Amino acid sequence: MSVYSLGEDATATLLALHDASLIHNDVYFGGEPARVNLTLAEELLKRGTLSGTIGVTELGAARKARLADSLAINSSVTFGSTQQTLSFLEASILVLGFGSKNNETVSVDTARSFLVDEKIPNGWERATSAISAADARATAAKIAFASA
Repeated sequence: MSVYSLGEDATATLLALHDASLIHNDVYFGGEPARVNLTLAEELLKRGTLSGTIGVTELGAARKARLADSLAINSSVTFGSTQQTLSFLEASILVLGFGSKNNETVSVDTARSFLVDEKIPNGWERATSAISAADARATAAKIAFASA
């Protein structure tokens, strides 16, 4: 049986890679770009411990903390407007797509399954309506505001 690996595509292009990722090491430190940094992932997921969910506020705080961390340890951090736009859109897809477009939140368990285990969790259902580019941009703007 042939298995498709997203990691193969991620290593072939640097378009989607950016410093200050919520779950991946900065490019500066090398290594497999698609490999999840479990420490970073757990730092993100623990932000939803009390409520059981991760939403706009938690993602904004995580984005802010992760950028500060990258700036402190990476002397060549690159996080310009393109990388910022990409990172906030990625965060919006986390809550809209993985969270089934449910109040801009995703359960911690669902986020862990998608981000760390890299699998669709049992019982997960996609959103009942399409997620538009406008939806993603609006949620990304909220996350950006929450990270300021």
